[in-house]
Amino acid sequence: MKLKFLKTALMGVIITLCSLVNSASAGLIHVGNGSSGNNDCTFGCMSIYQQSFDSSIFLGENLDILDMTFYSSSGDFYGEYDIFMSYAAGDLTIDFENNISQPWTYFSSVNLATDIVNSELKVSGLFNYDSTIGDLIIGLYRTSSTNSGNFLHHGSDPRIQRAYKHPNGVQFAHKDYGVNVTFNTRVANVPEPSTLAIFALGMIGLASRRFKKQS
Repeated sequence: MKLKFLKTALMGVIITLCSLVNSASAGLIHVGNGSSGNNDCTFGCMSIYQQSFDSSIFLGENLDILDMTFYSSSGDFYGEYDIFMSYAAGDLTIDFENNISQPWTYFSSVNLATDIVNSELKVSGLFNYDSTIGDLIIGLYRTSSTNSGNFLHHGSDPRIQRAYKHPNGVQFAHKDYGVNVTFNTRVANVPEPSTLAIFALGMIGLASRRFKKQS
């Protein structure tokens, strides 16, 4: 009877832990979206674009960023960019390489001619972001000639900043304004449900052996 109760209790633990991991293992974090914001030229116009996001957006979590979605609104797009991530050194300036407190980590590359689908540009990669270290910064660096087009931007948001450089040399940096982004994330360093299940089943087996010896 005790053994049956123990097995039932441990299986309950498995189910509970698995549900907790599933609920914490993924999430969408929106800074603006595809139905809000103003039109602004970002990717197609700029040779360098950087945007920082206040760490509070990520709720103090240690997250794996799996992909980002940007929202195009109008224009004919072509050209390519490399995308990097790091931690912001402070307020963004036009001294682009000194806007980061740690070296850039490569995230992905995009081809605007082929990667914009249904007015969305989804960029997949992997970056482990610990929001306790500092603000997130993304950097977009043009690798080929591009055609201008508009993306949706979010204004009057004190959690974001941007800095950019046009191919003609015009540079600018300001606060409270930036391109709309949806981050797809998962909580980092959390065991997979299958790992938890194997561990709990092992505990059931060990407990069973002990009860058999006692009986």
